[in-house]
Amino acid sequence: MVRETGRIIKQREAVKTAWALFGFSLLVRAAWTFLCARNSLLPSYMLNLHEDFLEVAKYYAGLPGGVDHIGRPPLYSFFLAAFLKTTGERIGIIIAVQIVLSALTTLFPYILFRRYKDERAGIIGSLLMAIDPLLVYFSPHLVAEVFFVPLLLLFFWAAFIAFESGSMPWAAGTGLAAGLAAMARASLIPYFYLLPVMIFFCRRPRRETLQQIALMALGLAALTVPWALRNEARYHRFSIAYYSGRALYEGLAVTWQETQDVPEAMQQEMKANPKSEVEWDDIFHQRAIDWIKTHPAQYANILARKAIKFWRPAPEKPFPRLGRWGVGAFSIALSILALCGAWLFREHREASALLWIFLALTTAIHAVCFNRLRYRVPIEPVFCLWAGLALAHLQRRFLGEKPGSP
Repeated sequence: MVRETGRIIKQREAVKTAWALFGFSLLVRAAWTFLCARNSLLPSYMLNLHEDFLEVAKYYAGLPGGVDHIGRPPLYSFFLAAFLKTTGERIGIIIAVQIVLSALTTLFPYILFRRYKDERAGIIGSLLMAIDPLLVYFSPHLVAEVFFVPLLLLFFWAAFIAFESGSMPWAAGTGLAAGLAAMARASLIPYFYLLPVMIFFCRRPRRETLQQIALMALGLAALTVPWALRNEARYHRFSIAYYSGRALYEGLAVTWQETQDVPEAMQQEMKANPKSEVEWDDIFHQRAIDWIKTHPAQYANILARKAIKFWRPAPEKPFPRLGRWGVGAFSIALSILALCGAWLFREHREASALLWIFLALTTAIHAVCFNRLRYRVPIEPVFCLWAGLALAHLQRRFLGEKPGSP
């Protein structure tokens, strides 16, 4: 009876802590959005740069000005369409929902580390996510990353449990979570090509691990294949999003000025020579391949420079210098702490391997394809998770407490 009462009290305290973390994160994001709205910082980034999401959303909602595109996975546009249809195209409501969604994702470290019996590390990790500049900055923007990150963390949560417990139902659920995430951002699909390496990290028999991976792949296919068949029937391309040619060609741009000039030149060329987006994607793909074949050494140099650029600590211009320095200082400190935390996290072999595979794949993808600051957003929760563990360890050492103490 005493033990059961203690468990209930701890659960109630955990709920209060979770609400406090969520409230703090929501307050930070609301304050940032209010500041941007008062200083007219949001419209050009939200509406002009990413208007294709709105065009597709209007198409799904049956509103004027809607255009269907194969270049984007559909889930985020479906999300936008639901609010455009029911709220009379009030963008402010969508922004408010995104802010709440972003604030909820900051609970991931807390929930995960409670499972690993280290609540302090979870609280610190969630606080870091609450103030992380990239997570806060993009929370009100109409970009798929805001919607992708919660689904990605849901996938990781299910995958951790599945591989650590050997549960087949959790493996099937992991596949469904991966399918939802891939329908928001297709870059998760190549992750499954690398999952078989988990046989070297899982403590359970390799045959059992391979069966779990097969179930995950089936769950992924259950949600992505129907949409790929839809695109095959409409565009003659079996893909949930067909943008690889343009991404590869844009990926040849390295400097900040090139990343501005190349997409603009591509848009002007497409407007001057009307063709379908599938035809243009094939043209840019072949153009990129031809250049790579004739300039292999230069391309290798581009890949190396872009891989390094992807991990740059601070954003490039046109962001203000003071803002770049602030973000850079936070990113450098977070990265150092994350490396220390990754070493401490290694005892969770399966979870650690899944996260390292994701970081390596994300780096490789954005070394090949176009590189934008917002593509760092999905890896920020991983760094905050590890950094929270490192800071909790340092705090215990400083206070002379035992490892793992609450």
